[in-house]
Amino acid sequence: MLTTAQAPEIELPTFDGGTFALSSLLGTRVILVAWASWCGCAHDLPLWQELRERIRPLGVEIVTVAMDTAGPEAGRQFVERAAPRHPALIDVAHILGERLGVTNVPSGIWIDEDGMIVRPPETAFPGRAVVFEELRQADLERETNETGNSLTLTREVLKSDEEGLTPEVLERLEMTRGIAAAAEPELYLEMVLDWAHAGRSSKYVLSAEDVVERSSPRTLDVATAAAHFEIGQHLQNAGDHAGAVAHWRRAHELQPLNWTYKRQAWRYEYGEDGDPSLYDGSMEKDLREVGPGNYFHKLRP
Repeated sequence: MLTTAQAPEIELPTFDGGTFALSSLLGTRVILVAWASWCGCAHDLPLWQELRERIRPLGVEIVTVAMDTAGPEAGRQFVERAAPRHPALIDVAHILGERLGVTNVPSGIWIDEDGMIVRPPETAFPGRAVVFEELRQADLERETNETGNSLTLTREVLKSDEEGLTPEVLERLEMTRGIAAAAEPELYLEMVLDWAHAGRSSKYVLSAEDVVERSSPRTLDVATAAAHFEIGQHLQNAGDHAGAVAHWRRAHELQPLNWTYKRQAWRYEYGEDGDPSLYDGSMEKDLREVGPGNYFHKLRP
């Protein structure tokens, strides 16, 4: 996705109705955090605000970006709850995917004071993952979490005694454990704090060559998937949901490990008006096929 470590110009609307250009932060180090209302990571926004207060005096700013085709109202409640003092942007067109290669959320991109990417998109949690903490509580009732698209986890799944659990419940438990293990929120916080204090000398800063090497390749299939996803967005916003589904299905086929494409499309099938059968896949089915290790990739410090 990246042919150079130079960060592209990105200008997006803010949740308060303005616009914000990434280039306005030139001279300041930036952590660009991609999230979405359809992800449990929406509950981590208050933690990003807390972290921002720790690292802003050290010359690092956080910019959160909601990748939500449904527009700002989809994620507004989460932003208002966090009351951020940093820029909070909305990416209706999934520009972070197109220009930076974000294929899942939450993802973080580090940009130095010269506007150079020093870490490309990778799994990013601010020291904790609220949704995983909630799922560890043994008294949870059977329910899908608030964002609607996490694995359905029951009290039986979360209890320590697994004797007598059905194979289906055990499978969900193992998938959830695999995802949580790959998230590594404590390690990411360690990396962020090291960069905040050490700057260019941080052991986690990558060279321009390494940034490009770690970036996902843009094959013909990936480029074609992006085109189908964009057409689907246009049709969805024009009121043609059936037309959008046809193009989103094709995007899923062409780039099966792009979870932002899948989760964004599935989001429209939540609730009484949705129809999950429009898609061949689902969170559980797709994770079963590719394995939880292909959902969040473990960090490569």
